[in-house]
Amino acid sequence: MSIATQVRDLEADLAICEAATPGPWMDHKEHDLWREVRANHSMIADCLTDSDARFIAEAREGWPHAIRRALAAEARVAELEAELERSETQIDRLRNEINILQEQLERRCART
Repeated sequence: MSIATQVRDLEADLAICEAATPGPWMDHKEHDLWREVRANHSMIADCLTDSDARFIAEAREGWPHAIRRALAAEARVAELEAELERSETQIDRLRNEINILQEQLERRCART
């Protein structure tokens, strides 16, 4: 399966994020990734590039946030789909009722 078509398990991805060393993490522009603990700093990783360090530091905070938003959006979409299905069912019922009433009116008009 290609990466483009791979379906992610967002709950598992969020668990991975939350299991990582708590943030905030900081990119110190020397390929190092640090975490502030009270007034001290502890090194998280030594990266190959500043870009990698910045990506990892931003991902530590950004990914859990984005995943939570995606999960909330998926839940809302499911709610809206269920509401749409209920509405479509009601519309079908009302159309049937209109057809019945229209037939009854046509029969009454034909009798007069």
